[in-house]
Amino acid sequence: MKIRNIFHFLLPLSLLAFLTACDDVIDLELPDAEPRLVVDATITDLDTVQSVKLSYSANYFSNVSTPPATGALVVITDDAGVADTLVEEGVAGLYLSANRKQAGRTYTLYVQTTDGKTFTSDPELLRPAVPIEGIEYRYNPTGEFDNDSLPAGGYDILIFTTEPAGGGDFYRWRSYINGTELTDAEDMQFANDDFVDGNGTTTGFLINADLVPKGGHYRVEQMTISEGMYNFMFILNQQTAFVGGPFDSPPAPIPSNLRCVSHPDEKVYGYFSCAGVSVAEITVPE
Repeated sequence: MKIRNIFHFLLPLSLLAFLTACDDVIDLELPDAEPRLVVDATITDLDTVQSVKLSYSANYFSNVSTPPATGALVVITDDAGVADTLVEEGVAGLYLSANRKQAGRTYTLYVQTTDGKTFTSDPELLRPAVPIEGIEYRYNPTGEFDNDSLPAGGYDILIFTTEPAGGGDFYRWRSYINGTELTDAEDMQFANDDFVDGNGTTTGFLINADLVPKGGHYRVEQMTISEGMYNFMFILNQQTAFVGGPFDSPPAPIPSNLRCVSHPDEKVYGYFSCAGVSVAEITVPE
């Protein structure tokens, strides 16, 4: 019996030693890629400051933050010919506007960088918001927090909304706990209406990616987005949230509605999105 136990103990060690001895260190030498403009912009009909974030791509193994694109000319134009020039304030590469946008209008983004290159987006329709008709919390006794120091048990959030009739609706949800937006890849929440089109009833569904603690405040923004933005988020989510396993989706180009006008062969990353937004908030009692 002891011999068998020793055998079972030594066999994994011998396999580990064999596998370790076969390891080779491979240094990958990847060519430096030219920096490309990255656009992060979602314009809404909320009465809040609108923002466009511009940066440049960096090499994969550079281990540095992507540099901001400062000093650019950033203009949003609507289908009525009204031009809104954004101002770079506070944070380098962050361009702001206090002008509220309107549902039903179509908007186009224009950017000119300090090196003289010009960029534009495809026109994006700002679709009307679908109202959130109710919000409530529900205790989840077995749910676990990302913070391991917190005991199990927290609150899920349900929202109630009526999906309008007519196919081709696309949605995104942004969530905030105690004023902090949930921005991890696993927090991306988006959907189409393929299976719920025009359900005609107010449907409640779980919306939070992270549990809400006692006394926590939860805010959700329900955004009506374009099909292009939905496809962008779908592929981005596949290549960020679902990685590291043997059945990962193969890498694929992430679609963008932006192009470089002055240099047509130059690739641009990101997406210019417009969305009507409905907001709901709730606080879980202590």
